[in-house]
Amino acid sequence: ARRVQRKRYASSVCNGNAVVATEGDLALGATESEWCNQTLKASGASLRSMHHAVRVARTIADLQGVASIELSHLTEAWSLRCPDLFSPRW
Repeated sequence: ARRVQRKRYASSVCNGNAVVATEGDLALGATESEWCNQTLKASGASLRSMHHAVRVARTIADLQGVASIELSHLTEAWSLRCPDLFSPRW
């Protein structure tokens, strides 16, 4: 995955998916964008947490050798987040 990322970001200041400089690197299709919107509404999560999941999905796609982020990458990335993040802490 790091080799793919180095090649993708060779002419950029960022050095990997964790520090993506342009949103074009994280482009999503219509289905994937709709899934993100529905998941954000249903979970009450922040846009920042979804952006993090999309970056993780980009890495998963890199590991699988896929050029674009697919729905399966997003669902896997979303499932890896901390489940206690949104639970009340009282």
